[in-house]
Amino acid sequence: MKDISKIRGLLEPFAAKESLSRISRPKLKEIKKEFITLMTKPENKENRMRFFVIDERFHKLLNEKCRNKKLIDILDNFEDHTNWFINLLLKNYSFKESIKDHLSIIEATEKEEEDLVATNLI
Repeated sequence: MKDISKIRGLLEPFAAKESLSRISRPKLKEIKKEFITLMTKPENKENRMRFFVIDERFHKLLNEKCRNKKLIDILDNFEDHTNWFINLLLKNYSFKESIKDHLSIIEATEKEEEDLVATNLI
């Protein structure tokens, strides 16, 4: 799992930088709203699963416009492995801390601050 995280940490910021100007702002706004709403919900299995659904959509949104199909496929595969690992081994995973991190990435994306997006993704 560490190896996947390291590789993802290198590839995802690159893909996000390449996608930044083409990321759908309405979709980003919708995901931001969903994250903010989820922050008010209790930490339970149902909400944790909801977080993973939103998280997956968020990362796909960041990566899908990088114009590199192979990179997109690799990152999708890593996302699947990461979520599987978290679901299996971290039953008490706190999604609220992750949401805070995701909101900072969204804010940097809205401002098109590519270096900040990349830094926050690592």
